[in-house]
Amino acid sequence: MVGFSNSSVPLAGDPETRGNCTAAAIFTPDIGQFLIYGGLAGMAVMLALMSLVSTGIRFLDPGRPERYWIVASLMTIFNVWAVIFSFLFASTIVFNEGSCFVGYLLTNIASQFFFLHFDLFVLYKTHAISQGDRRVMAASIVLILNRAFWVAYDIERSYGFWDSQSGSCLYSQHAIAGIGYNSADMIIDAFCTTVCIAFTWNAIGSRYGDVISVLLSENVSRSAIMLAVNSVLVYASSHVTDPFELTVAFFTQNLAYVMCLNAELLWFDRRKAVHDRVCSSSISKGPDRSGGYSANA
Repeated sequence: MVGFSNSSVPLAGDPETRGNCTAAAIFTPDIGQFLIYGGLAGMAVMLALMSLVSTGIRFLDPGRPERYWIVASLMTIFNVWAVIFSFLFASTIVFNEGSCFVGYLLTNIASQFFFLHFDLFVLYKTHAISQGDRRVMAASIVLILNRAFWVAYDIERSYGFWDSQSGSCLYSQHAIAGIGYNSADMIIDAFCTTVCIAFTWNAIGSRYGDVISVLLSENVSRSAIMLAVNSVLVYASSHVTDPFELTVAFFTQNLAYVMCLNAELLWFDRRKAVHDRVCSSSISKGPDRSGGYSANA
């Protein structure tokens, strides 16, 4: 994952060289660009709010899975941060001298917790797929603690500041922190994909093969989308110089994360339907020694 970095204004690489940003052209979005920003942020907020409502309605369903509350809680917290982050990220365009430092501090906090809770969600899903394997749990704890460290480190080291020469609010992204949390996110994504494949591959030909296929499709497709989105962001951050195009890329990344996590509601229905079909068709059969996979995963 490529973490928060607003490019609607010039960026400073670190505290020692931040003055170099004043040489960059100051970017003021026009009406059309404001509408595009608002549209992308609005779609993310709308999707997050719709998911909050849907998650709550499903929670009231007496036939919900026993552990649904865990998934529902993780999704709810993520979507709350998604709404906050989308609002603050869109607001960075109009930060002034009085709101610059605090505004970017709040935006960075929202950004870090937005991505952190995405990581928590996929790690929990991975733990469920492994059926509570202790090695997976131990590794997940280490990975999320590492990610939490980089959350604190980036919030402490990266900041917004008002540049009096250019009359603009700039953002100083600490280089080491940026590398640290992006690396932590990529390691978590690779870990989750590897565990999913390792724990389901041998069961593809079993009675639960259809359920396994859904689990693989869900996790591999999410990883593929995230890899594509983040690859584009890595390239854009290094090669794209147009502030509008770069900011649109970051808005699109945020929307992609909201879409991928909330696709869980669709995958949940698909898993349940396949699981129920498999169970009903195998009532008369003997026990399956390959192990069962629940719609809770």
